[in-house]
Amino acid sequence: GERPQIEQLAAHAAARDVKLIVLSIGGNDIGFSDVIANCAKGFSLPQYLGWHCSKNLGPQMPGRIDAMETKVEEVLRAVRDTMREAGYRDSDYRLVLQSYPSLIPRGADNRYPETSYARLNTGGCPFYNDDSDWARDTLIPALSDAHEKAAANVGGGDFLDLQQALDGHEVCAKGVQQSVSGHTLVNPLPKAQSEWARFIVSGFAQG
Repeated sequence: GERPQIEQLAAHAAARDVKLIVLSIGGNDIGFSDVIANCAKGFSLPQYLGWHCSKNLGPQMPGRIDAMETKVEEVLRAVRDTMREAGYRDSDYRLVLQSYPSLIPRGADNRYPETSYARLNTGGCPFYNDDSDWARDTLIPALSDAHEKAAANVGGGDFLDLQQALDGHEVCAKGVQQSVSGHTLVNPLPKAQSEWARFIVSGFAQG
């Protein structure tokens, strides 16, 4: 029941002195959540045995990402137009487009063996090694490149590259661990020892 975000931005820009706008967009356009779900099903469910998202979905992604890039550019231009209509010059505020971080490590950096269902039941990272490598080294970089190009094509904005933001602290990464019930805001797991993303919880993955 909410108004479109661009309309909310217009109202906010009229009522406030906006200095920074940060956008995280594009994942829905490529079906990112479905990609993750299908990767997890391939690892977790017997009826998907032998199904790898890198092989089955990988060939579709360049086309999806190209289409996403066009839509991201349209959103950036809509933001600029909305702010201009509210009386702002482009130099009055900072427009930042951010990419997506990699939430899981490469297969070799996963602390649970590929042959163990601990990746599913304990770690919450039910992905084959080749799918993990594809996500980290192909999919996420391609998304990042598309976002960077979109920002450059529109001009005047900044690009924030987050693809390595969780490096060494991804879900199931070696050398770190999940927080448990004893860890609270008052007594947290030290950040140097912890995962910086949540494990996957769904009908076929639990943590």
